Amino acid sequence: MPVSELVTILLGLLQAAPALVNEITAAQATGGVVPAANITAIFSKYGIDRAVLSAAIANAAAAGK
Repeated sequence: MPVSELVTILLGLLQAAPALVNEITAAQATGGVVPAANITAIFSKYGIDRAVLSAAIANAAAAGK
């Protein structure tokens, strides 16, 4: 994976962090889970591609074994 893609993902996650924390906090308050649609909407807003993020996580996990 090109470094530029990783940088884009990391910057997007940093920008999205407050919204993600708000979703998680709201879900904890109600004892539920964060709906996938809410996470997808946040990711879309900040330009995070879930498939690319998933691939980056899988690659990192495989490299760590």
